[in-house]
Amino acid sequence: MQRIRKCLDRDTIKLVTMGMMLFTHTVSWLDPPAYPEYPTWLLVLSTLGLFAPPAMFWFLADGFRYTKSRKKYARRLLLCACLTQIPTWLLFAKTDGWWESNVLFTLFFALLALMAWESGKARWVRIACVVLCCLATFAIQSDWLAFGVLYPFFLHVFREKPRKKLIAYTVLSVVHAGIMFVTYSGRMRLIGGVGEFIVLMASYFVLNCLYSGKKSTHFRIPAWVFYAFYPAHCLLIFALRFVLR
Repeated sequence: MQRIRKCLDRDTIKLVTMGMMLFTHTVSWLDPPAYPEYPTWLLVLSTLGLFAPPAMFWFLADGFRYTKSRKKYARRLLLCACLTQIPTWLLFAKTDGWWESNVLFTLFFALLALMAWESGKARWVRIACVVLCCLATFAIQSDWLAFGVLYPFFLHVFREKPRKKLIAYTVLSVVHAGIMFVTYSGRMRLIGGVGEFIVLMASYFVLNCLYSGKKSTHFRIPAWVFYAFYPAHCLLIFALRFVLR
């Protein structure tokens, strides 16, 4: 039973995450204005890419716990976020403006929130730091906003409290999917709202029940590949868009 429950290693999850992210982002970013008009089956398939953010949040919480140097981890994440912002601007500047930031900045602030929480300072100071990290995501309009800070925060804080962890994750998912449900209209309301909630909760099941937390014994994906993939796949989609147009 234990082997069935923990059958997915870290490298397999990373590979699946990168594949889903590439597919979903290519579908939705190649021609953003036309995305809502795509066939329903393609829109539904693209929601499967929502597995990627929970996986990134999960890896961040794990990385914070096991990394040898949290400061070096933060520096690497910030550097990667800055490098990723260039292809992000290339993709979205004309449609969404220059002020939006990529999700790696959100993960950076999530890491700072975890570092502040474990700093040993007074409780009110730690709570204030977490709130400031959430507000920072709104200030720079980074992807997933405060949700990207709170997901890994509660995954870490309630690591040894499964019931509270599930409740916190579910509440965040309900709120995030509810915002999408209210924002969209027509079939996108169901796909972007209800579909998102289903995928987010399915992601929790996979990561909580099937993910072993161990490295693969068959193949290894170096850490730098996972870092480099995000800016690389953004540049690839931008190149495809340029060629097609």
